[in-house]
Amino acid sequence: MAKPALEPGHPASTRFANSDTIRPHPGAQFWAQFQSFSLPRDGHGWSFWRFPGFSLPVSHHSPNQLFFREFESDLETALHRELKEFYCDDVSCQEVTVAGYRIDAVVNGTLIEIQQASLAALRKKTLVLLEKHDLIVVKPLSAFKTIIRLKRRNGPIATRRTSPQHDTIYHLFHDLVHFVDVFPHPRLTLEVLLTEQEETRIPKPRRWFRSKDYSVAERRLIAIRTRHSLRTREDLARLLPDGLDELFTTEDLARFANIPRWLAQKMAYCLRRTGSVVVAGKRRNVILYRLPAPEKAAA
Repeated sequence: MAKPALEPGHPASTRFANSDTIRPHPGAQFWAQFQSFSLPRDGHGWSFWRFPGFSLPVSHHSPNQLFFREFESDLETALHRELKEFYCDDVSCQEVTVAGYRIDAVVNGTLIEIQQASLAALRKKTLVLLEKHDLIVVKPLSAFKTIIRLKRRNGPIATRRTSPQHDTIYHLFHDLVHFVDVFPHPRLTLEVLLTEQEETRIPKPRRWFRSKDYSVAERRLIAIRTRHSLRTREDLARLLPDGLDELFTTEDLARFANIPRWLAQKMAYCLRRTGSVVVAGKRRNVILYRLPAPEKAAA
């Protein structure tokens, strides 16, 4: 494959004239590592190497690293945009850059990051931001979802139905297992929103027999039912269902919270890792949990 040619006069044209490091990939994903050097910027800390058919974005915020960035404005769902407006109605305080990262909103000096996807993707970013800033991570869950299926993209509605899946606050733990090395933190607030959503799907061919025959074209926010703010391990412990004995198992959690056993096990793992509960022993092969003893006040 021929090397992509840099534009004449580009600052990198002489440095990488004989380099085979940059090569276009069929999937348009580019992974490489270079030494930092000066390039013209776009005003937001980014510059671009331009090749025939594609552009390669380069971050100047972290030296000796090359970051590849998808433009979220093109992929942003209506749900994400409406939640940004819910927390911050000032457009000038949305989509700002802090410490080399794009932040959804900044309100009174507090950073707000809305995360529909897995919290695992936010771990590194969160740890960096928490060094100097207060941060609110917003995690929306779908307590009620209406599914609209189109006949084709931008086509008429084929079906409309209610999703049988209804998330509860306990479904947070399905994702929190990847975030327990970050939460809790004195500067971090985790806000869980139980929402009503509308999801639009368009048909697509199956690639194999277990794959989905649709793709999600849009998600919209209909309403926010409840809002939970979690800051400390005590806040997590308050999510334990009523009716538990002093010693309890994941089976007890599943029964009293009306959730599957596998989700109760994730919940117990998160509570144990954050110190919200402690292991009290075993009953046969089943682990027993209890609340930690209250800390004695200093004399």
